[in-house]
Amino acid sequence: MMDHSALMETVRIKRIAEKVRKLSGALYRIGVFRPFRNENHLAENVGPNVREWKYRAELAMRILADVKLGSGQRVADYGCGRQTLRTLLPPDWTYTPFDYCERSNDTRIVDFNTTFPSGDFDVIFILGVLEYLNRPTELLAHALRHARFLVFSYNFLGEHERRERQGWISCVDVKEIDNTIVSCGEIVGRSHIGKNQWVYLCRGDLSQPGRTA
Repeated sequence: MMDHSALMETVRIKRIAEKVRKLSGALYRIGVFRPFRNENHLAENVGPNVREWKYRAELAMRILADVKLGSGQRVADYGCGRQTLRTLLPPDWTYTPFDYCERSNDTRIVDFNTTFPSGDFDVIFILGVLEYLNRPTELLAHALRHARFLVFSYNFLGEHERRERQGWISCVDVKEIDNTIVSCGEIVGRSHIGKNQWVYLCRGDLSQPGRTA
């Protein structure tokens, strides 16, 4: 059994961690906290300047419409940003945002480079996130195991220097992405979003008979 002093120390550490988390979120929102290595890219796409990427979110919803989901779907948004996706969902669908800092009162804080989100969902979206991760295919595999459907985007730009200028960390090719999906699920369709970026619709493990989200 934990003694009183150890218990108090644990409580103190948890309180400090909570304060740090809230401070990081506040600094991020005003553009002070800078998670990317590239300063020019940072100024364009963090803090109050985080892009909405509405066209990409709208395309993702159009692709998802092909599977004709019913009412009451549960949606997870990995790397929610400004939560543009939330505004596009049917009113009776539930929305759970995940990001590495607080974007709203209901944001679930997750550092995708060190841990993966918990929970099963009908649909998981990962839009504009994988490029910034050390283990993008591992997050894809995780999402496929915890969703009926997965919608994600990836930019296959192959020039290393240009990827660095964007602040991107990962660089995987189409074959690696496809192999990851096939090992955990099924590709339903994909759509070209311009230049080197694609949006995929995949069937996840929870779509199998006998499995439920």
